[in-house]
Amino acid sequence: MIVDDEAPVAEVLRIILLKAGKDVTMFTSSIAAVTHFRLDLHCCDLVISDMLMPDMTGAELAREFLGQRADIPIIILTGHSENFTRDRVKRSGVKELLLKPVKQEKLYQVIRKVLEHGKNFSH
Repeated sequence: MIVDDEAPVAEVLRIILLKAGKDVTMFTSSIAAVTHFRLDLHCCDLVISDMLMPDMTGAELAREFLGQRADIPIIILTGHSENFTRDRVKRSGVKELLLKPVKQEKLYQVIRKVLEHGKNFSH
């Protein structure tokens, strides 16, 4: 699942993930993403969210998702690194923090790492 209030950014991420053979659900509203997730807690294997969005930040969205399903891996993207540290974000349960703009290969690498870690964690 991709959650980013900027539709062009969300669309680029969606295309990158589609090229990698992933099924993608995209939301430009954090509230709509949370509503969708609450209806089906297993609708996705991974969440990639922007940090700064109206209505709900990426950190708030992560808390909401993790409160419903503690094993959901979440990657946060931000263009404002001075406001967030990796340690602070990871303490919230988020698996990775990436700075925008993120290169395609780096995104693939982090997704692989996060999903592999999840498999190891669950066994």
